[in-house]
Amino acid sequence: MEIKTSRLILRPMSMEYLESTHKYASDLENTRYMLFLPNNTLEETIGYLGDAEEEWKKEAPTVSWKSWA
Repeated sequence: MEIKTSRLILRPMSMEYLESTHKYASDLENTRYMLFLPNNTLEETIGYLGDAEEEWKKEAPTVSWKSWA
């Protein structure tokens, strides 16, 4: 799935964005008020993106706080 406008493209998160996702997800200043961040290791970010990719494959994604903790 992709949503496109003349100025913006929204795509599901995927391993394609590992470097940029880890860069913001491991930055203490950027993640100060986020519930489940920062990610301390690249492996944590890989796990997060893997979970996100699996959810996007589902017909009805599951969202729960427990799955993010």
